Amino acid sequence: MPYVSSVERIGIEKGIFIGEQRGEQRGEQRGEQRGLHRGQASMLLRLIQRRFGPIPDQIHDLVMQASSDQMEQWGDRLLEASSLEALFDNAMG
Repeated sequence: MPYVSSVERIGIEKGIFIGEQRGEQRGEQRGEQRGLHRGQASMLLRLIQRRFGPIPDQIHDLVMQASSDQMEQWGDRLLEASSLEALFDNAMG
């Protein structure tokens, strides 16, 4: 086993500590993003259900996999759409 000086050991420990901090920050950011996405999808699905009734599985899956930008567009269109088909335009096919 090679000799590790106290300076090297301190550097290694500091590197490990910084790496752990970065990992925690990334994990928190990913968790927050997932939570926001799920909340946005949940709200959109709730509004769609109130407007058009039961939601087909295909629509549910489409919303859950959509980007935030796409869900915002559908949310805006929900106010004027006359049907699910009109709301989702060509996204279902």
